[in-house]
Amino acid sequence: MSKKWIGGILSAIMLITAALPVAGAIFPDVTEDHFGWAQDAVEEMVKDGIIKGYTDNTFKPERTVTKEEALVLSARLLGYTNETVEPFTELAAEFYADILEKYETSYKGEVAYLLYKDVLTERELSYYIGGDNAKTGMKRYEVAKLLTRVMGGESQLDLDATTNEYTDSSDIPADAKPYVRFVTDAQLMNGMDGGRFEPMGDVNRAQIATLLYRVKNLTNEEYIFASVLEVNTDPEKLIYLDEDESEAEIKVPYEAEVFIKQNGYSVDFSKLSLGADVLITTRDGVLYALDTITREPDAVFEGAISSVVTGTKKTISVFPIEDQTAVTTYPISETVSITYEGNTGKLSDLKRLQAVKLQIKNGEVVIIEAKESERSIKGTIENIALSPVLSYSVRLASGVLEEYPVSGDVKVTRNGSTVTASDVLVGDKVTVTLRYEEVAVVTATSSQYITEGYIEEITIATLPSVKIRTNNTINAFSLSRECVYTVDGKEGTVYDLRLGALITASVDSETIVSLTTTAPTTTSSTTGVIETINTSYGFFSMIVTAENGTSSSMQVFTKRPNLQVIDSTDGSTKKVSNLETGMKVNVTGVTSSGAFEATAIIIMPKD
Repeated sequence: MSKKWIGGILSAIMLITAALPVAGAIFPDVTEDHFGWAQDAVEEMVKDGIIKGYTDNTFKPERTVTKEEALVLSARLLGYTNETVEPFTELAAEFYADILEKYETSYKGEVAYLLYKDVLTERELSYYIGGDNAKTGMKRYEVAKLLTRVMGGESQLDLDATTNEYTDSSDIPADAKPYVRFVTDAQLMNGMDGGRFEPMGDVNRAQIATLLYRVKNLTNEEYIFASVLEVNTDPEKLIYLDEDESEAEIKVPYEAEVFIKQNGYSVDFSKLSLGADVLITTRDGVLYALDTITREPDAVFEGAISSVVTGTKKTISVFPIEDQTAVTTYPISETVSITYEGNTGKLSDLKRLQAVKLQIKNGEVVIIEAKESERSIKGTIENIALSPVLSYSVRLASGVLEEYPVSGDVKVTRNGSTVTASDVLVGDKVTVTLRYEEVAVVTATSSQYITEGYIEEITIATLPSVKIRTNNTINAFSLSRECVYTVDGKEGTVYDLRLGALITASVDSETIVSLTTTAPTTTSSTTGVIETINTSYGFFSMIVTAENGTSSSMQVFTKRPNLQVIDSTDGSTKKVSNLETGMKVNVTGVTSSGAFEATAIIIMPKD
């Protein structure tokens, strides 16, 4: 991977850009007498291309390592410059290009790779490479954090860890102590003179080379680039074809965490795609990470199987569902990946008339996904789409929502009667027969009931809906396309409905088939003195005096949702139970079906 030389600048960054000395050479400034404790580590890391010397053949072991340099070295240790890893470093660079655009670092590729490997987070970028931070020296506690993540130890941290063996434990930032504990237990970092950790001390090049050397020996990381042949989930095992076209397998260890990504996103093992390019990373021979990139096929065919030839020259003949005479034959790749009913399959599993999806690359079928042409599902109709084609969304018992187009010759029974596809309603319990992933047969049942309340929300759409408030509960209902509307005693439409209107609806499953509404209630405000209170039925009576001096009794109901009771003397909020006879109150409310329901009650000062 090419790097641009920044002419005229001879600084610590030269550790990355300078030419590599002869492997195994001893630098004149790293000898047995001078930084001898780091000599083996320095030479090993130089030989591996992790760290580099300077053009004058010196190493400058005492020079402080900057944050930017520490990131670059970490990326290299994780395989950034390894040719086997190159497809994934390119994926990472593309994946994080927009995020890194605002940063001026010359090493966006390395930083993107660390983001991809979960060593860095997007929120930490400014801390490491924002502004002048990139050229700031790395502190020992910062290196402890970085190396823990390089080791994959983040999930193993003890958040309550102590570091009392260090005499300067109180100087270690609280959030860094779990990381210091990890690198100490892993024998990556040890105390300095006097049993101190020196968390705020800068890390120099000799020290970082030694630390990287220790990580390398602890992880013993190796890479295999291959393609996915099979994904077995019980037990979890990956069967792959390596670069030598040899078939091999690797087991997913039950007791260890394996980092799995596909196209840059974390996925479950079972979601890995057959035929994908995979980078298998092992540590001490045990699977550590699986990174995959799915191949873009030249063409995709979906239809049904006409025949399969399994001789020396393997072929598969297929036809589109709508025309069984339009048969096309494709050669099958020797490295074809096959799934049958969602599980790893074989050519012998493929039969005539099965539904099939083929991915074709360079004229050969590289992936075959086959299912039986007919299967049944059970669930509840959650939505019905009318365009671009009629389709049902079915919520399965597992909670999964699946959507399927409805065949033009679908057969439907509902509550034991033969009906049309348009008679199926949202909320119906259904058993659906799918034929080539289209709804071919439907058996639907429903329940009917009456609901009453107030209209809380109205949605005007191809399939309109309303929300109805009953006491403190709000429920949503679809409106049947044949719904009968009676609004204020007259025939109406969905456009005549009004928020707040009292509604009585006949419900079939979760769909309203007829409704009656009355206009929203009117709001008024009245002042009077509480005469009696009936807590059992939720109302009180108050004496109201008109302007002409005449008095009358008025009943006020107090069970309306969100009723507010406020004491005007101090603005405090009260409860209905705080009301007493003899209190002067101002009541705001609505008249509904002849009853006055309070929405707000203000307790007035005594005269």
